[in-house]
Amino acid sequence: MEKIDNIQFNFSQTTNDITEKGFCILLFPNKLKCKYDNKNRKELIVNEKMMSITQKRYNKTIFYPLSRSNFISILSKKELIKIITSSDLIIDNYLNIVFYLENGSKTLIQFDKNNFFLVGWVSRDQYNNEITFKIDIVSKNKMIDDEIFSLPSRS
Repeated sequence: MEKIDNIQFNFSQTTNDITEKGFCILLFPNKLKCKYDNKNRKELIVNEKMMSITQKRYNKTIFYPLSRSNFISILSKKELIKIITSSDLIIDNYLNIVFYLENGSKTLIQFDKNNFFLVGWVSRDQYNNEITFKIDIVSKNKMIDDEIFSLPSRS
């Protein structure tokens, strides 16, 4: 983890038996951009303290403070390393790191047992929906233009 500055990955996100797929770029700390392969052309951008979810088909964007999301712990490499070293470990098909946020919500971060790469996480959203996010890393430490993490303008 300490040697990784960014990763690019394909993902599969399942919420309430609905699966969405797409591609993300994660730049430590706290920057993420995901494009969903769906008819609404959904795009998620995290830029340090804010998260935006845009449905380009409808030209609609919703903004959330990152502090209200479990993302904050996963997107900060420093925080993620702290979680790895201080949280409970469960070993099954993955190395599972279990941690709890101050509000009592639980997140399970999963790593590959062989190469220790991040492979996903399981958490609950503010509506208590379980979200399973699986990733397949396609590249690490590539040059990334920081401008891609600019949040859409609020109109």
